[in-house]
Amino acid sequence: MSGSSEATKQRLIEATVRLVAQHGVKGVSVRTITSEAGCKNLTAIHYHFGGKKQLVDAATQWFTDYLASVGEPGLAEIERRMAAGEPVAPRDVVQAWILPAAALVATPNAGPLSMRFYARILMEAADDKSGEIVHQLMPLFARLFNMFSYVIPDVPPHQFVPRIAILFNSLVYVMSDVQGISQARDAFGVEVNPLEALHYFIEYHAAGIAAPPSPVSPGLAPAALACMGEWQNVLGSDGGKFS
Repeated sequence: MSGSSEATKQRLIEATVRLVAQHGVKGVSVRTITSEAGCKNLTAIHYHFGGKKQLVDAATQWFTDYLASVGEPGLAEIERRMAAGEPVAPRDVVQAWILPAAALVATPNAGPLSMRFYARILMEAADDKSGEIVHQLMPLFARLFNMFSYVIPDVPPHQFVPRIAILFNSLVYVMSDVQGISQARDAFGVEVNPLEALHYFIEYHAAGIAAPPSPVSPGLAPAALACMGEWQNVLGSDGGKFS
């Protein structure tokens, strides 16, 4: 595929991220995306991706891969420390995951919109039960499951499934609306420095991940165990090299 063709595909993906972040998948038309990307040919999306759904999937995968790339150094360092038998705290794992996302949001223009795109995709994926976003995130969830199981051995492994899901959703939705911190400041009359707020966010979720074991409802336990099994399959039949 030519460089020009690849550049057109990238423009279509970036236009999709911007528009879906603002209007949602259902609120954006093929014509609008094509125009935003600067493509004169209205069939560009069909030619390069096959249709709007495939383009949105490609944009979601692109952003997932980007998040994985910026977060990789921190997660790899955690895994190195685990392999070396060095001490690792729950906060270390949470921070290694959250800080790259926070840095992305701090990027002018594209940062907040990109995370808002992800939030939109998550909400609409839940509506149509496509599961595509979960499939794309499976390798990341599997690694986090392995890390938390290692650093918090007192918590039954299946209880990390809902905890990781809560952490991930909280990360996406909070980072997609950073102005909410300012609104909270206005409501309570307390000035909160963004860095201080980020510190609280990390501490809050580190404490939640490491909370003492709690009873899991009968309906949730089978689902959590099934999900845990999928994550272990991603890591390998032995359930991960650090377990």
